[in-house]
Amino acid sequence: MVLAVWGTVQLIPRQNGNGDGAGSQPTEATRLPVAAGVQFEVVPEAADLLMGASIVLRTSGTGQVGDSTKTTVRWESSDPSVATVSAAGLVNGLAEGIVRVTASSQGHSATAIVRVRREPAPAATQGVRQRTLVSVIVSPTDGILTPGASLRLLASLRDTDGRPLDGGTVTWRSEDELVATVSAAGVVTGSGLGTTRISATRNRVTGWATIVVRPVPVASIALRPTAVFLTVGESVSLEAMVRDETGAIVGDVDVSWISDDPAVVSVSPDGIATAVESGTTGITARIGDRSTSVAVTVTRPAAATDIQKPPTAGEIHEGVVAVLVAFGRAVESGDLSRLRQAYSGMSNAEARAYGDLLPKVEQLTFTVDDSLEHQGGDLIATGRAHYRYSTPRTPERTFEFRAILTRTAEALQLASIGFQEP
Repeated sequence: MVLAVWGTVQLIPRQNGNGDGAGSQPTEATRLPVAAGVQFEVVPEAADLLMGASIVLRTSGTGQVGDSTKTTVRWESSDPSVATVSAAGLVNGLAEGIVRVTASSQGHSATAIVRVRREPAPAATQGVRQRTLVSVIVSPTDGILTPGASLRLLASLRDTDGRPLDGGTVTWRSEDELVATVSAAGVVTGSGLGTTRISATRNRVTGWATIVVRPVPVASIALRPTAVFLTVGESVSLEAMVRDETGAIVGDVDVSWISDDPAVVSVSPDGIATAVESGTTGITARIGDRSTSVAVTVTRPAAATDIQKPPTAGEIHEGVVAVLVAFGRAVESGDLSRLRQAYSGMSNAEARAYGDLLPKVEQLTFTVDDSLEHQGGDLIATGRAHYRYSTPRTPERTFEFRAILTRTAEALQLASIGFQEP
């Protein structure tokens, strides 16, 4: 480890206006020994200076062990009409105000704040120097929020020596209140997606914090209805139920709707599915990296002479298969809320049982018997269900199932389903 230190602060009264600090352009200093990889800082970081007086700023830093090189330090004043800086870091106070004096070398730079005063500040007690505010430090300097969430910012007032000043309030302001607002107490609240800066100001000295407002993370998506049956030309509005990691419903979320086969069913940006041609396809709702799908079955409208005829056995069978496929996909997702949407008749006891089962299931497929039993307004379907588990002891099992489905105006709903050993 190489440690390089270049001196301390000196106050040098200026006798006339012809000191080393004359001029307004950045100046080149004498080459100083600096180890490779040095990170520069200016010492001191802040200082008070009377008009007509001077102060010497120096650089200091540390670096990794390596070949020592010669480097040039470039000094620059942000306002030469207030104070100039020479090639040796000598700052001359010319007029009342605040300037930033920057030292740069080999791609590194550091800044000191210099305040030039017309007369010495009065002291409360003779011989005690008044402490002057030169910087406002806002913490945290950056934050990430979601719309509606809040974050408390704190402002620390610092003097020329970098020490905290007691007392005094700051004025808080947001550069873009459409992204985030800030209260008089420094509480920032996200109002829209984007990035903005929050400022804290006292006596024309300002500090900043950067705030980024991002969307609420989505944990799950469930669609209603869970299975759709349309005739060519009909439409249905799909609803996406979005929840966060706590299970709370998330509103005002942009959903992308995608049809697996637009030749069968098209879908609008707001989730309106329209039947185009007979067949079966899926509609997917996607938010970021989360997505879920619903099965849609489309049949041709009946001829005028057959308008009173019920759906054919084949069409009913397709509808039953679509409902059971949606149930299987919900089980595979491991999302209990999605399973509730696919299985509207699920009891609380079944929900607890599925809560234990879902993490273990990798795949669930159904083979539905051709014959369906009609019982009142319900349909009874039987067949075989094939489970594939993630547990090595019983990787796969096949059960016989019996499912009861009820028909609503728009779709079939799974009222109950039971499994038993064959």
